[in-house]
Amino acid sequence: MICGVGRTGKLFASALKEKGVKVVGIDLETSDDLVEWSGKNRVPMIYGNFNLRSVLEKSNANKARSLIFASGDDLENLEGAVSAYEWLQTDEGPVRLIWAQITNERLADVARASVRTSGKVGIRFFDTYRIAVVKMINKYFNKDIRKGIKEVNIFGFGKFGHDLLDVLVNDLNKHEKINIRVIDIKDRTKAVQSLSRRLHIEEMVSFEMAAVQDIQFVDDMNTAFFICTDDDMGNLTAAMSLVKKVNIKHIYVRMHHWPISAIAENLGEEQGVFFININDLVVQGIMDLPGIFKNADISDLKRRKLGSTGR
Repeated sequence: MICGVGRTGKLFASALKEKGVKVVGIDLETSDDLVEWSGKNRVPMIYGNFNLRSVLEKSNANKARSLIFASGDDLENLEGAVSAYEWLQTDEGPVRLIWAQITNERLADVARASVRTSGKVGIRFFDTYRIAVVKMINKYFNKDIRKGIKEVNIFGFGKFGHDLLDVLVNDLNKHEKINIRVIDIKDRTKAVQSLSRRLHIEEMVSFEMAAVQDIQFVDDMNTAFFICTDDDMGNLTAAMSLVKKVNIKHIYVRMHHWPISAIAENLGEEQGVFFININDLVVQGIMDLPGIFKNADISDLKRRKLGSTGR
């Protein structure tokens, strides 16, 4: 049961359908795009407020293996998950998990500490950006790949860049000495300093407000670049600018969609550029979440923080 069929909900639904799992969607309002998507993917839809028990009852949510609250509103997802738990909580039958997307990490930490569950139904939280970052680090920048890297440059310090710095630092071996420079066209000084203090890495991290094309670099094979703004075209332009300036073999470009083939053929891994489709990484990551693609068991009810490489 997918509650909130936006970008994240559609990713979940498509991945589940590909694995032969039956999916029902719940969304507040109908739209031409959603009706077209529902028909194309053969996902039945219920329209209404997923926080209302009457709407969940209408959709037979009590028979679902898992409820996934995947809207773009953290508080709505949390309210929906808690309301569903109050209705579904039981000590009998199969183990079931209710999943809620919460992208605000402070809210997620408070929710983990505050929400108490018992019996055979549990509430768990996820963040698709963090899932994608963890998968990216594990696949493209693990300890073997980054061996010898002395500096990491992160372009863009929105949600993805923030999570990238957090996950990367937690994945670093205590013996790895890597300096991290965050670059953004907006003044992110306070955000960078705040996260650096929380991670106790003030001496490792610096911030510079600038556009990529205005930064001066020297060829250094011990440097890695992560280009991770929310703008695909901007990320692609930045990658092309970097390739002209430096001879580097570690340039990672976050994309929601792959670049056109003509560009990928001339600007790819041979030039040290890796285009990383975060939607693909999210799909890979959600397949690991218990209780969604396969039945959960009692051990899956144990609360733990998701989206971390080292914890």
